[in-house]
Amino acid sequence: RHAQNLIAVSESVKTILANAFPTLRDKIVVIPNWLSSQAVLNLKTREEARNHFKINRPFALAVVGQITPLKGQHLVLEVVRRMVTQNCAADLEVYIFGQSQPKDYAYEQEVRALAHKPELKNHIHFLGAVPHLASYLSAFDIVVAPSINEGFSIAAIEAMNAGAVVIASNIGGLSEIIEHERTGILFPVGEINALKDALLRVMNDESLRVSIASSAQLYARTTSLYAGAGSRYCTDRNAGR
Repeated sequence: RHAQNLIAVSESVKTILANAFPTLRDKIVVIPNWLSSQAVLNLKTREEARNHFKINRPFALAVVGQITPLKGQHLVLEVVRRMVTQNCAADLEVYIFGQSQPKDYAYEQEVRALAHKPELKNHIHFLGAVPHLASYLSAFDIVVAPSINEGFSIAAIEAMNAGAVVIASNIGGLSEIIEHERTGILFPVGEINALKDALLRVMNDESLRVSIASSAQLYARTTSLYAGAGSRYCTDRNAGR
């Protein structure tokens, strides 16, 4: 009751907080997580980044985040499995970044087991936690965020900054970050066929990839860069006094 403000990283989180603390509803301020200026200044060229990860195929896809059912890594592997069986994944490599917490270790083992199936084992790479990953996301044409729930995704913002096309679940903070078909592609949560269609569409339509990547990078650098988000924090904090 003595709080001057409550800070939410997205409108969806604001709604959750408002329901949890109805007496503080008027004190909730939305301040999204921001993109570090170092993520812009230290961004590697596409060639440097691809060489860093030894990427050989024309298309590289990344999934970034803690390995947990809520992040939905299994959805991406199932999509790629279906693409392989339909002979439309020969040009695609998938890189999974992140680790699991002890409570999700069994899930990680399930995901790894799926990745080792014969049709997938030459397409999937697990790289764990990689230092300064934001600087190397320029290696990837596509970053998929298949979350079942997401308050905000700094990984999506960093991918947009790096020039990747983000394909994400239409939920929570992701749907606030991404404008469908302008700064990314949204698909219904958990819908494997919709995710597959979105991935194939982005891979097969170069003009769409270029358009989305350009718009997304501009959005990340003008809306989410530290200076802009930080100034909004100061303004809103002072306004709440």
